[in-house]
Amino acid sequence: MLINYTGLIVPAGGVPVKIPIALYQTLVAGKTYSFYVTTTNGANLLNTNGTTVGALYKTDGVLEFYEGTKNVYPFGAFLSPFIWNGKLNYNS
Repeated sequence: MLINYTGLIVPAGGVPVKIPIALYQTLVAGKTYSFYVTTTNGANLLNTNGTTVGALYKTDGVLEFYEGTKNVYPFGAFLSPFIWNGKLNYNS
């Protein structure tokens, strides 16, 4: 699934911004999924240094969130380990 959204205005200073996209993706228990979020204008997505790619970062008992990598658009070298500083909203 590829979703493209343009025109998002991001304020300076690390202020959180909601991406106004409803992504209805069914996730099957026991499977692993990843999402690629990028910018094309050189703006940085906030992240925190991790410890190990694939290490469990957080869980709420339903959803597990793992450390991963980052890659600057348009697909340069992978940098790792990193933790995405974002928020996921979901229903179980």
